[in-house]
Amino acid sequence: MRITKYGLITDQQRYFLIKESAVNYAVETLTTGSSLYKMLNDLYRLNQLAEEHIYLVGFTNRGRPLGVFEVSHGTGNVSLIQPREVFMRLLLVGASSFAIAHNHPSGDFTPSGEDINVTKCLKEAGDMMKIPMLDHIIAGSPGYYSFYANGFFAR
Repeated sequence: MRITKYGLITDQQRYFLIKESAVNYAVETLTTGSSLYKMLNDLYRLNQLAEEHIYLVGFTNRGRPLGVFEVSHGTGNVSLIQPREVFMRLLLVGASSFAIAHNHPSGDFTPSGEDINVTKCLKEAGDMMKIPMLDHIIAGSPGYYSFYANGFFAR
């Protein structure tokens, strides 16, 4: 499968996707938290980054990634994200669903209060727009936390 990473540019009137990179990856779908965690570590070293980074993956309705975006690059312990930035990218790429992932440079993948609040906000926005949020992965070292696997999306 081809994994394409996009950026976003503007001409002050509209936003456009720009292809930053594209690589072949040996998996056809990313349907589990572990497969998403592995792909982001294999391609972007998510669990090794020194500052927090938030990645967004938009999917087809069959679980194939349409695009990967670095939505935010923060400091050693915080990175900001808003629904506007997420859904702008998802709509431009034509996603049917999405997942986000970010790292904790400390290696501790326990969700913070802000991680939980952001997940709630994005899940509600996705439900409203009929672009469901599939998971939120927190990458640590070693290991990860999946909001989906821990029952958050069953609520």
